[in-house]
Amino acid sequence: MKKLFSILIALVVMLLNIVSCDVSNTEENVDLDSSSDIGYVTDLPSSEKSTEQIKETEKNDGGEENMDENKEDDAEDKEDKEDKEDKEDKEEKEEDEEKEDQALEPLPESSEGLWFVLNEDGKGYTLAGNGDCKSSELVVGQYNGLPVTAIASTFRMRGNTSRITIGHSVTELHPENFVNISTSVTNITVQNGNPAYQGTGDCLVEIATRTLILGSRSSIIPDDGSVTTIGKESFRRLNGLLSIVIPDTVTVIEESAFHNCDSLNSVVLSKNLKSIGDRAFEISDLAGELIIPEGVTYIGRNAFLGSKLSSVTIPSTIKNIADAAFCATPLESVTISPGVVSIGEAAFASCDMLESIVIPEGVTVI
Repeated sequence: MKKLFSILIALVVMLLNIVSCDVSNTEENVDLDSSSDIGYVTDLPSSEKSTEQIKETEKNDGGEENMDENKEDDAEDKEDKEDKEDKEDKEEKEEDEEKEDQALEPLPESSEGLWFVLNEDGKGYTLAGNGDCKSSELVVGQYNGLPVTAIASTFRMRGNTSRITIGHSVTELHPENFVNISTSVTNITVQNGNPAYQGTGDCLVEIATRTLILGSRSSIIPDDGSVTTIGKESFRRLNGLLSIVIPDTVTVIEESAFHNCDSLNSVVLSKNLKSIGDRAFEISDLAGELIIPEGVTYIGRNAFLGSKLSSVTIPSTIKNIADAAFCATPLESVTISPGVVSIGEAAFASCDMLESIVIPEGVTVI
């Protein structure tokens, strides 16, 4: 009996040893990667981790989709806003144009006896000639119920015209329409709303070029910058013009601007004047002392020929005194500033009152 009990104990010990060896081998064969994974105690179980990752991915995808949707919504809102603003601007512009059209005065009837030609579009007329117009007032407004939109270059104003009215529909005319025949003009009017011309201060002014095209006896040249050029022959032969102030905004007096203004005895020149054109004051009644502003670089041929000036000062910015510039004037005193290099032919010819003159050293040609 004792022998049997010993055998059973020996078997139990053997079994325990065998189990111990299997456990040891199993631990030695554990995959290093697995043991490494086991070390992250904060990791979720694989099944739970997969679920969380899926949720996070779905969340991110949903966020990106929402961002894209928001961007699209913002773009649409911006486009709608711009369309709305464009529409409002268009409506506002149309309203302004409608108000402007409503604000325009009715066009006056054009003077009788003028000759008109129907425009190609059939919506207006062009004043082409004077016909048998006997009125001293030239009105260019409408004809046969349609607006007059232009004055052809062939048209010439009659010498007896004293008043001129240009309707707001006239957007084309030519300086030669009034050349050499402005002898008795006393009043110039341009209807409000004309996009091409204005009639400020009894002056006909081309807006785009800021050129005074035609003046009158009562002209007051605007000093607001709307006039920078006194145009060619704009006051020519204008009887009764006694004096004129040329504002400092004017830089150019063109050819024959005051030619043969036989009553003009006083002029105030712009301080910013740069050029005095050929024959600008020829045969005018301009008298007394004339100081040409510093900055003037050109005095044209015959510029003051036949005027009644008694003295003149020529600035240093003038390099050349043109031919016959002061010919046949009663000059008693001439001051030529250093800077002048040449004196043209007959510049001071027939100045019978001029007894002496000082020529600066810089002059090389007489």
